[in-house]
Amino acid sequence: MPHPKSSLWRFATIFFVCCGFVLNLSTGKAYSAETYATPVLDSVTTSGSDFILEWTQPASSAGDPDGGFDFLIDGVDTNATHRTTGSKTVISGLSLGKHCFQVQARWDNGQNYRNSSAVCASSAQATLDYATPVLDSVTTSGSDFTLAWTQPASSAGDPDGGFDFLIDGVDTNA
Repeated sequence: MPHPKSSLWRFATIFFVCCGFVLNLSTGKAYSAETYATPVLDSVTTSGSDFILEWTQPASSAGDPDGGFDFLIDGVDTNATHRTTGSKTVISGLSLGKHCFQVQARWDNGQNYRNSSAVCASSAQATLDYATPVLDSVTTSGSDFTLAWTQPASSAGDPDGGFDFLIDGVDTNA
């Protein structure tokens, strides 16, 4: 093996690098350099408090990431928490509001992880359907009034604060 400062060594280094090879300086051996493509995070959409991520993995000489895909949420690597081998995932359990995501392509050699650009989205609180009570009847007995009503089913459930009454437009709870 020629001396690292010799002209032949410099020429061989430039030749190997220009031809797509990597030269291991400790062994003097050249090997083909694989390219590891960076995933492209195509979209982040929301459904209630869930975030739906979709991405593509461009072709490369290294093939598809054999270690699957991980995610960075707000710059924090989630490691295997949301790991998948697909190209779409739903991430739940995050606080409401804006979050930024990156997809990380993982190859099993552990040396060539590639992170997509960040895409941010905001989740909204699920809209609840608050049903209006239906006044079924009002009966009187002297100066007493008896009211009967029904509470229709709704996604919000039964009123947890009870019911207030308005008499002649005045809130009796005020």
